[in-house]
Amino acid sequence: MLQVKNLNASFGEFALKNISFSLAHRERLGILGESGSGKSLLSQVILGLATPSKLSGEILFENRVILGDLRGTKATSTANNPVTNPATNIAQSSYAKDLPHLRGRHIAYIPQSPLNALNPLHTIQKQIGEMFAIHKEYAKSAKERETLIDEALHKVGLPKQLKSRFPHELSGGQRQRALIAMMSVLRPKVLICDEPTTALDASLQRQILDLLLGFSEVGLVMISHDWGVMRHCVENLIVMKDGQIVQKGKINEIMKNVARKNLRQSTVQNMVAKNTKNEAHSQNLATNQNLASQNPSKNQNPHQNHAYTELLLESLHLPRNTHTPSAEQILTLRGVGISYEKKSFFSRKSSTQALRGVDLVLHSGECLGVIGESGSGKSSLALGILGLIEHSGEIALKSSLGKSSATNETSTPSVASTANLPSTANATSALNMSNVSAQILPPKKRDKHFTQCVQIVFQDALSALNPRFCVFEILLEALEDLPKSVSKGSADKEQAKSAKLAKITELLKSVGLSPSFLYRYPESLSGGQAQRVCIARALAKNPKILLLDEPTSALDKSAQKEILELLLELQKTLGLSYIFISHDLAVIEAMCHSVIVLADLSKVLESSQNSLDNGVAKSSADRSSVDRNRETSQAQSSAKSVVAMGGVVIESGRVDEVFAHPKHTYTKSLLQAQL
Repeated sequence: MLQVKNLNASFGEFALKNISFSLAHRERLGILGESGSGKSLLSQVILGLATPSKLSGEILFENRVILGDLRGTKATSTANNPVTNPATNIAQSSYAKDLPHLRGRHIAYIPQSPLNALNPLHTIQKQIGEMFAIHKEYAKSAKERETLIDEALHKVGLPKQLKSRFPHELSGGQRQRALIAMMSVLRPKVLICDEPTTALDASLQRQILDLLLGFSEVGLVMISHDWGVMRHCVENLIVMKDGQIVQKGKINEIMKNVARKNLRQSTVQNMVAKNTKNEAHSQNLATNQNLASQNPSKNQNPHQNHAYTELLLESLHLPRNTHTPSAEQILTLRGVGISYEKKSFFSRKSSTQALRGVDLVLHSGECLGVIGESGSGKSSLALGILGLIEHSGEIALKSSLGKSSATNETSTPSVASTANLPSTANATSALNMSNVSAQILPPKKRDKHFTQCVQIVFQDALSALNPRFCVFEILLEALEDLPKSVSKGSADKEQAKSAKLAKITELLKSVGLSPSFLYRYPESLSGGQAQRVCIARALAKNPKILLLDEPTSALDKSAQKEILELLLELQKTLGLSYIFISHDLAVIEAMCHSVIVLADLSKVLESSQNSLDNGVAKSSADRSSVDRNRETSQAQSSAKSVVAMGGVVIESGRVDEVFAHPKHTYTKSLLQAQL
């Protein structure tokens, strides 16, 4: 149905080289590779959305040439059309007339970020309707178009009432579904999906992928760096590196040495590679991939993977945290609640509840994981600890780490705290919101000593770095905030400047970056390099606690593994404690000693109701806890308009215990959703 033959396309220093593959009717084909391998660029060339400086080869759709080698095209001169150079890109080619007719109607494209792809000024209905404006022959009457829009929304699991909303009024999963509805409304024959589930939690990821697989009559091209997505979705796989195809084959054959086994004997199915290769082969993978990449077209043993493919498979082996935390409690949260006030000129105030009654204890040298679906309050928890948003309840830092407690009420952590994280007996106690959420006070301003002890690493490294600052200036800014005794080693300015340069160079070295990165700007950094700079900036203040908010979710698997190894090394050498927020359960299992599970209270109640409806036995303690929260929610709703019910801790304990024997039905469903 779709054929690409000997495609070569140059874009400055980067080029697609000798790309050839075919897609049959109803086939599911995956294109896998690291960032910068040319996966997305290839899809844009197929659709005519890129303009290479040099182009050769052919692209055919249903045996019709839609792109050809134009280097031999002859140009004739007329009075109105003087002779020009031969066309060398898609926009100038003689096939450009066919591309607008094919795009959307026969070959549809789902880009990576739905928030960027959707127009913020138009409703969902208007944006889906634009497909009919381009392809007028598909639906002529307004009534017919509206019917098709409703059918498309229904097929992706969205109520038709949402079509009048704007993109910012939808959740991440709803925006992705709306984009799929837009691309599928004309019933295309080929669907190209570019990282459609990046940054989505496990539950939403599986829902979106199952939705795409539901288009059984469509030829599917899935672009991703995630092996789990590939194994779940595709039959055949293409592996790309530096603009070249280094391997093709059946996904089961390529991953024949990768077994799906239970994650710590839990209900989660995860991919863990078997140790079938000897150690010498593993150590030489990096060398072999460089040698093999010089001649990727060379015939290889069909029963043996390309060295680069093996390197990607090795990224499934996540490093394990073998560090043993102490019993010393350094950060305590008791009954922490967070809500966002929403003001309107024409209506009364309302609030969105983000968190309810969160209890946790972080021990010295511990890595505490926080998991949950989108909207469960994970990031709000981190912002509340830092004092960037208002919170109720109590947040206490051990006095030996900071000058004073960062709390709403004077308190010191107790060794016998009821929020002791390793104890799973308190999993349901966090649901009891009596006498907590009614009191919402602004937190005390965090002083410099507190911010020196507690730092954060954000999810999107490139967005977190000032694009106008080079790496040196970014790290220098962090050092300027230190006490004078730390930032100024000498009264002499030159000596102080030299001391800062030495300190910044040392910071870069600690995160695995050379001094050559000092004067590079964020735009010139890869995702992994940018995240290393963010970690270095957080380390500038010599903190004891790092809040890691999805630090690897935007990275490909190999870069993810490198960052995790770096974090483990820093914890070992600097004695750091981590609060690790992630939706990737494999990362949490590898990195964390303990874990808490956050869920929106409405989903907890729904899950509990479903369990009761299905005849599942539920303990009286759990039932009374849920009832108390229902009563609390009703009381709050009568006093103030509450938009959301807020995240609660439904389960906590040692990570191996929670993953192997989850007690709550919500936790079980979250674990089962992991690919």
